[in-house]
Amino acid sequence: MSPRSIEMRNRLGASGWRVPPGPLGETQVDVHQDEHFQASRQVLGVSVAPTFLEPVDYDFRVLLAVEGRATIGPLAISPGQALVLRGDLNLASALGRGWAWIEWQLNSSALRTPVLRNLTEKVQPAHSVYWEMLTAATMSLLNAPMLAATRSSLHLGRAMEQLVVAALLSSEEADPPNRADTPTLYRAAQTLIALKFKDQSFTVEALAKSLHVSTSRLHRAFATAGTTPRREIERHRIARAQEQLQPGRTNAARAERVAQSSGFRSRTQMLRAIRRASRGTVGV
Repeated sequence: MSPRSIEMRNRLGASGWRVPPGPLGETQVDVHQDEHFQASRQVLGVSVAPTFLEPVDYDFRVLLAVEGRATIGPLAISPGQALVLRGDLNLASALGRGWAWIEWQLNSSALRTPVLRNLTEKVQPAHSVYWEMLTAATMSLLNAPMLAATRSSLHLGRAMEQLVVAALLSSEEADPPNRADTPTLYRAAQTLIALKFKDQSFTVEALAKSLHVSTSRLHRAFATAGTTPRREIERHRIARAQEQLQPGRTNAARAERVAQSSGFRSRTQMLRAIRRASRGTVGV
């Protein structure tokens, strides 16, 4: 199994996703469906580009990106982001290999209210505790044997519907620069750093943009924890590099590969960062 597959499996497992053993070479789908709603999770074993996101039998569908990136219609969606779509839309999409997502399909009058209708066909941040509860409940449901249709399942469908609405409202209410509280912003930023630090283009500015806050607002959130965004990004990259480097057995070519796969632009940049860390002066 490739290192990338192992890392992806570990990240999915951390979210409660039960991934079958073996390499992630095939598309895997888990679905729970009843007359009230449908919940599913999918991970693509191959690239599917271009394709179409076809209409569904429910009024709305909500997609939460867990791993990888995709383009749906004109919108790009990355991990930690959600997208609300009308169920009748047929959208051209580019779905990359390794893209993993959770999807809820439902008929909800709440989603027809003006506030939530304004969220349709817009990418939303999905970092609140409501999204965490919704994801945890969905994973528990999909990890369990298929439930029979009973009176209790009717209430389960309604509860899941309300969790979806609560999660979406939390995104709408988070006017990020002003109303997102500092602990929530800090946790959301740390989550994104853990997901994206291996991307060489991932900078403090890119992190702030993903969270819809200014860099100064982001720095204030990290200052309360005694650190900085750059320091945390570099800390993850250093830890990743040190896991792969073998003292006395790493030549220049291998060190360059380790640097690239850890988010550094070059071997030189990586070695400088490691030296700073050994002196206790990781990037500020």
